Amino acid sequence: MNTRGIVDFALGKFEARRAPTYAGDCVFRAAMKSSIMLIVFLLMTNGILVHDAAGDQMSQGTSKQAVQGAPGDVEIHAVKGGFEDYASYLYRCAAQDYEKWTQSGLPVYFHNALFHVNSAIAINAERGEYWFLQGILYAALNSDALSMAKATGSLIRALELNPDHGRARLLLARVLQEQGKFLLAAEQYRLLIEKEPQKATGLVVGPLALCYVADDQIKDGITYFKNLSLQYPRSVAIAASLAVLLKSDDQRALAKKELQRVISGKTAPDAERTYVRDLLNEWDKGGTQ
Repeated sequence: MNTRGIVDFALGKFEARRAPTYAGDCVFRAAMKSSIMLIVFLLMTNGILVHDAAGDQMSQGTSKQAVQGAPGDVEIHAVKGGFEDYASYLYRCAAQDYEKWTQSGLPVYFHNALFHVNSAIAINAERGEYWFLQGILYAALNSDALSMAKATGSLIRALELNPDHGRARLLLARVLQEQGKFLLAAEQYRLLIEKEPQKATGLVVGPLALCYVADDQIKDGITYFKNLSLQYPRSVAIAASLAVLLKSDDQRALAKKELQRVISGKTAPDAERTYVRDLLNEWDKGGTQ
């Protein structure tokens, strides 16, 4: 069996195909983690060939190379023949399994993705992308409170390692929001806008406005969005979010005025103006949106 076959076998690539059942796998994973580390050590110290991202054999060396990772095409620097090379290999396996799972929905790919990324982190816990992918996987189990708590921890660790990781911060905000931690989620949304102003879009400001409403911090939200609208006077998403907050604060006239400003303006795309017009019509009919 070649090196890749040995590592794959050690990682359980050939285990029975079944849905993810994490509680029953705890003992198995603990044992396998020790086995993985032992196998990696033996491969490194006995001159056995290692594999790159494409699976081609190469001699052990000390030079660094940049390989494309996923999700997000983030570069991963791997030291050939070192522990990091195996960590990045496991991470790439996890990313590939994750992609297969999103395309097929088969639980086996999800199980393998989580197992591989956990193994990568066990070898090297200093890569933000590893923690980010782990967070993505745990967040997918959004009906399980423990998994959502683990997703939160993984994403916080990813941001500790890379505070400028915008995708990790956005996902963390959504995970916190889904757990009902609206104040903490709002903080992450605001930090994201502060660090990356181009992210002040409907995907961020809309959920942020809802966090203010859900946490009964509507007046604080109005103050924030008024300041934000001065910075982005042409943003339909910000104007609509401000209008929702004003309406939630029983300032219906000002809310409608904000929407009418967008409709009468000529800078917003037609699709966005149509959305705002429909929202205003819904309010006029007595809707609660």
